[in-house]
Amino acid sequence: MKCQGCGSILQTQDAQRVGYINSVHLQEGKKQYCKRCFDLLHYNFDQFQGTNNDALFQILKDIQEKDNTLVVYVYDPILEVSFPQELMGYLKDQKVFLVGTKFDLLKEQYPREKIEKYIHKYVQKFDMNVVGNTVISNKDKTDIRKLFVALRSFEKEQIYVIGASNVGKSSMINGMIQLFLKDRNLITTSHRIGTTLFGIEILFHDSLTLIDTPGYIDTHSFPFHLQSTSLLLAQVKGKIRPK
Repeated sequence: MKCQGCGSILQTQDAQRVGYINSVHLQEGKKQYCKRCFDLLHYNFDQFQGTNNDALFQILKDIQEKDNTLVVYVYDPILEVSFPQELMGYLKDQKVFLVGTKFDLLKEQYPREKIEKYIHKYVQKFDMNVVGNTVISNKDKTDIRKLFVALRSFEKEQIYVIGASNVGKSSMINGMIQLFLKDRNLITTSHRIGTTLFGIEILFHDSLTLIDTPGYIDTHSFPFHLQSTSLLLAQVKGKIRPK
């Protein structure tokens, strides 16, 4: 059994390892959170934090060996680090659907079409096979619904949600879960880097399966070196109004 929040395998033996859940609370066949995710959701406390890209790189290698896969590449239009060179190397010649997030912070200054056009031109140097390109707000149910409908045209393929850490991958999927899967636990999200630890498969009514993945961690970026409270303060939450 896997934790529905972070993708780790649930275990009852060692509280100092990821995936721990008290044996009293473990119920076979029931979708549950590990203790780490429970603490993050209720107390904003994280005992374990992803610090490397091993699990993500293994998923990316698996994608390269498979047919009929689609990568939904999620990026933050505000941050150029959304397209790290190391990660882009894995996506060469892959079928990619680009999804920009946090449009709610940009829409007063930048039309959606302008962002999409700029990003489409920007990613040409990475030699992706771009099959879709949109910008959304994870807070807008209409945006989430339109994206879900667009992805359903690829429902025969394995769809992996890839991107740098903290660009809004899991929040985007949670928006779909809230609209279309009322009985499933949400994926654990936080302002911390490395919240998702392993791949998480989400089945939408036998028609569409999304696989959430750990965010790419750039150990050279300044967010990686910030304490949790400082990282929270550094994140952009207000609307962008350049002068």
